Amino acid sequence: NLIGSIGFQTGITLIHYSNGNIKEPNTSTNSLLFNVGLNWSLEPEDPIYKRWSIEKYKEPIHVNAILRYGWNESNLRGSGQFPFYTFSFYVDKRLNKKSSIHAGTELMLTDFLKEHRDYQANSFPNSGITGNESTTRVGLIAGHELHIGKTSVLTYLGVYLYDEINYGSVIYNRIGLQRSINDHWLTSLTLKSHGASAEALSIGLGYRL
Repeated sequence: NLIGSIGFQTGITLIHYSNGNIKEPNTSTNSLLFNVGLNWSLEPEDPIYKRWSIEKYKEPIHVNAILRYGWNESNLRGSGQFPFYTFSFYVDKRLNKKSSIHAGTELMLTDFLKEHRDYQANSFPNSGITGNESTTRVGLIAGHELHIGKTSVLTYLGVYLYDEINYGSVIYNRIGLQRSINDHWLTSLTLKSHGASAEALSIGLGYRL
């Protein structure tokens, strides 16, 4: 507060608009906003803050299996929308009340790559794609989970161990939200991308041992 109950505030907001590459063209837009303003407190007295004691919290390592599903389109406009399936297997280690670390692998079955592969093989014979490449991909992932009650924020970094078509780049990232239904079942909504280029938005259902 500056004078009595009158205070000053400022902030920065970044908003990213995208369809998650569900359909091309995906003309995403970024908005960077700055704000400044005054506020007036209805309670002139100083607030009373409750002090929480810091307690150590830990859990044993858990094994997780998640099936992710969605549909998307390649960067070739008009190539069509196709479903994809991602099977994620990873272990998590709870570090404290707020943080967990994850490590595991992913098996990705992506149907849009079949259309992309055939188009490249037929239209660009010098591209190095023959049309016989497998569209199955396998990735190695590591990441962090920020716990906010039963909801958590996921940030993953992945690298392809097997990818014959080399769509995008060798490294990919996955970010999103996860929600615990109970001690074992969970749901998720994640976006997979190569840098700032979105590939797929997926919903997931998983089980935690």
